[in-house]
Amino acid sequence: MKPPSTQLRHQVTEELAAEQAHTTTTQSGTAREFATPEELLRHDRTHTPVPPAVSERLEQSLAAEKPAKPKPWWKRLGR
Repeated sequence: MKPPSTQLRHQVTEELAAEQAHTTTTQSGTAREFATPEELLRHDRTHTPVPPAVSERLEQSLAAEKPAKPKPWWKRLGR
């Protein structure tokens, strides 16, 4: 018989492994590995719908924003 602390640690490790396996699976049930964080974000963006209320608020916010003033020509030449 294992000591209680070792048994508990083993049980927690198994639960964490099961939880990680569950969270790394997609809706089809297969695991998916991403090479870069950007690839993960692109995948998430295509599979996560934006709520209509958020979309409307974002459009209103962008419409209310002032357009940026262009830099004077002499500042653009310096770089």
